[in-house]
Amino acid sequence: MNLDSLEEEPTADSKAFYTKRLRQVEEEHARKEAHDSHLAKEYAQKMFDWGKVVLSQNHAMRKFMESVAVQIGMPAALVPPLPPHPGFCVSTSQNQSPEKCCYTWLCCSRGSVG
Repeated sequence: MNLDSLEEEPTADSKAFYTKRLRQVEEEHARKEAHDSHLAKEYAQKMFDWGKVVLSQNHAMRKFMESVAVQIGMPAALVPPLPPHPGFCVSTSQNQSPEKCCYTWLCCSRGSVG
């Protein structure tokens, strides 16, 4: 059997087939990227909304503690601050080590994320 006979010259039909298949693969990849992007945006919005709820609860707790302090005759300024609530880790690197992650909103707001 001659190997040269197996290596046929590509025909116009085979070129069209491969071009069509390549386009389909590229379109599938673009759809997957769009879907992943949508999921990431949805997740980010949920985390943002969660953060707003936590901040609101912390603020309400602080106001409650201050009002109780005033009622018992203690100056509101002496109410100890609430501990910072946990944030989230944002990193674009594959190597996410705990010391590189941001665990408080204060840290994240300073731009020292991941």
